[in-house]
Amino acid sequence: DHTSCIKCPAGTAVNYYRDGCQICDRGEFSYEGSGLCADCPFGTYSSNDHTSCIKCPAGTKVNYYRDGCQICDKGEFSYEGSDFCSDCPLGTYSSNNHTSCTKCPAGTKVNKNMDGCEICPEGTFSNESSSFCSDCPVGTYSSENHTYCIKCPAGTRLYNNNCVACEKGTFSKEGSIKCSECPFGTYSFLNSSKCLSCPPGS
Repeated sequence: DHTSCIKCPAGTAVNYYRDGCQICDRGEFSYEGSGLCADCPFGTYSSNDHTSCIKCPAGTKVNYYRDGCQICDKGEFSYEGSDFCSDCPLGTYSSNNHTSCTKCPAGTKVNKNMDGCEICPEGTFSNESSSFCSDCPVGTYSSENHTYCIKCPAGTRLYNNNCVACEKGTFSKEGSIKCSECPFGTYSFLNSSKCLSCPPGS
């Protein structure tokens, strides 16, 4: 009878024809008597009844439809009320339900799943917060904890990430990958760092 005007309840807005109310869309909200629905602020989604907006907890982000939250992917993190998830810095992985990033200790690297650390392979090493393991320089091998590289001592050579003794008639200097034959007229014992001259008449 058009004798009065009626307020639209919270979560709705006046429709196009101004003869009723319509529910707010996903990601929108309204108060009682609102003429229109407003977008929820970044990092929030609309409640089921569209009367308020809710912050997404840390480790999640607002979903595509802006009506809920979704967990961050592997290797990502977020703070409370985030509209998106951020990549963890290089050398770190997502932890604590994607709420923070953790450094990998020296001798390890971030694993492929971006959710933990793995030990460096033999013959490689890494520093703290490394996203990869580096090859040891020629003539060195990785320490037990893979945090640094060690030169093979004189009289040995590197073989399969271990130092092995030079055979008789050969020698080596520190950090060698092979043992060299003694020059003519000289000799050496096992594990020698130099060759000795043969005595006269021998």
